[in-house]
Amino acid sequence: IVFFSIGENYFYVGFSILSLLLLTGLTMQDRQQREMFHQTNLQASQLEAQMLRQNIQPHFLMNSLTTILEWVEVEPAKAGQFIELLADEFRLFNAISQKQIITVMEEIQLCQVHLDVMGYRLQKSFKLNLENVDLSRNIPPGLFHTLIENGISHNSYCQEVVVFILSESKNEYNLTYTLHTPLAADHQSKQSYNASGTGSKYIRSRLEQSFPDRWQFVSFQQNEYWVTRIIIKD
Repeated sequence: IVFFSIGENYFYVGFSILSLLLLTGLTMQDRQQREMFHQTNLQASQLEAQMLRQNIQPHFLMNSLTTILEWVEVEPAKAGQFIELLADEFRLFNAISQKQIITVMEEIQLCQVHLDVMGYRLQKSFKLNLENVDLSRNIPPGLFHTLIENGISHNSYCQEVVVFILSESKNEYNLTYTLHTPLAADHQSKQSYNASGTGSKYIRSRLEQSFPDRWQFVSFQQNEYWVTRIIIKD
C-alpha cells in the first residue's frame, strides 16, 4: 500500500527488493537443511566406525582367542568350527556395514552367526525366533544385531537356552519391529539401555538417516524381557 501511494516506479523497486530478500532467505534455509543432512550422514558414518571398532575391540578378540586356545588342545574340531563362525561374522559385518540399506534377511543372517559365535564361546544355546517377519523388507544395517549383542554382553545368563524373539506388525500408519530380549534368570540386567550408549546412538542415527522424522525407538522392561520397539511411519 505504501509503495502504491508513493508511485508505481517505487512499487516495482520495492517488490524487486522484497523478492530478493525472500529468495535469499529460502537459499539460506536450503543451505541449513543440506548442512543438517550432511551432519546426520557424518554422524552415522562415525557411529558406524565406532560400532565396527567395538565389535573387533581387543577385549572381544582376546576372549575369542582364549576360547580357541582352550579348545585347540582338547577339541581341535570345535576350535576350527569356532574360527569359521568368527570369520563368517566379521565377513558379513564388513559387507553390510558399508551399505545404507540391506534386506531383513541379510540382517537376520548376521544375527544368527553372532548368536552361534556367542553360543560357542559361552557354551550356551542362543536362538532367535521370528514371528511374522517379512525378510524381503529393507532396513538400515546392524539394528537387530546391535540390540542382540547388547543383550548378550549385558546379561549374565545362567540358563542354558536363551531365546530372543523378533516380531513384525504393520497397519496403515506404521511398521513396527519388536525385539524381546530375555533377561538373566533373576530378571535383572546390567545394561541401563539409556540413550547415551553407543549402540542406541548408532540405531537412532541410522533410522534418522534412512527415515528422517518418521521413526520411533522405545524400550522398557516387561516381566522377564527387555522389550525394544522400532516404529517406522508409513
